[in-house]
Amino acid sequence: MVDSAVKEAISDSGKYFNIEHRIVLDDGSERVVREQGQVFSEEMGSPIRMICTIHDITDRKKVELELIEAKEEAETANKSKSIFFRIYLMN
Repeated sequence: MVDSAVKEAISDSGKYFNIEHRIVLDDGSERVVREQGQVFSEEMGSPIRMICTIHDITDRKKVELELIEAKEEAETANKSKSIFFRIYLMN
């Protein structure tokens, strides 16, 4: 994925790339990172430099997942409550 994004940015000078992916560290732990960058080319089109930043977004992704799970749990609880009240009101 990284290779593909960089190659596309190289072939279209000035184009930005912005990707998220997992990496495995030397100790075996996994992190989620966001890479953002841009390739600059000379007048003839040959790439001359690439500026790129890499940000560790592991904690943010973990919080996002927790929020999604909490939302799903709340929706399930709300459905259960609605079913209970429908049954209760029918009796």
